[in-house]
Amino acid sequence: MIFTGPENTIIELRSQNKGWTLHVNGYVVEDYNPNRRAHGDDTLHCLRSKPDGSYLITPSFDISEVEMNIVRKFQFMLGDAGSQRLHEVRVAHSDCIWQVSVDGHLVARESHRITDCSGEADFIMTGPSGEHVPSIVTMEWPASIDAATCRAWIYRLVVNGMEIPACWTKVGGPVQLAATPSVFLHVASYAQVPEQHALVSAPAPFPEALSTWETVAPPPPAVMPQGVSFDSIGGHYQANIRNRAGKFVFLGEFLSAEEAHQAYINAVPVHCPDKQLVPGFPGY
Repeated sequence: MIFTGPENTIIELRSQNKGWTLHVNGYVVEDYNPNRRAHGDDTLHCLRSKPDGSYLITPSFDISEVEMNIVRKFQFMLGDAGSQRLHEVRVAHSDCIWQVSVDGHLVARESHRITDCSGEADFIMTGPSGEHVPSIVTMEWPASIDAATCRAWIYRLVVNGMEIPACWTKVGGPVQLAATPSVFLHVASYAQVPEQHALVSAPAPFPEALSTWETVAPPPPAVMPQGVSFDSIGGHYQANIRNRAGKFVFLGEFLSAEEAHQAYINAVPVHCPDKQLVPGFPGY
């Protein structure tokens, strides 16, 4: 399929390797694959496998229609009084790939090894008047206090020095917060100070929002079943299992300890068939 595009460019759609590629004036246009890539390049712009000068870089990826494993959503107002805008940050985590999008556009993609216990993705958000706002999403798998309890992934978003509480979790759905957090930029002084000091961090996170978040999370059982851990921030349960190689395998997030433990039981024959279950929950 060949047709004329803007500025008299020649646009061509080609069927290659059981998929379609877009070419402009003979150059392939970079597309986006949210899954793990066979050639090992899991960076945001998948260009390592392409010869120099053979492609056109896509400035941003609209992933509003892409199927992704979203685990957290964060909403907040950005800007000073009278110029604030609502933004939504989504965090997807699947197959050791961590992806962050802002308002439906991908801004960061990081891969990690199964042995990694932490990671981060920093990016720049744009304020109402074009200000550059430093932002970062961190992912942490902290060590368990109890050796018999598995660990749980914790996701956090910090915008301009202010931590934003999650407004949605994969298993729990919407989280009722006392108020939508606001991140102020102090635009009036932005152009009068050096770039590295242009953005002044807002005060501490809204305590009323964080306290509401904590009250929503149900308390964990006194005795945690084998293979289950409780995320006190997200208010849900995570199932993990240690495989034959001694590495933890993440099995998913669940609303109850029973569901998480059942996922663990189902995974034992697959990941560790010689493992013996330890009684630790009613019915097991």
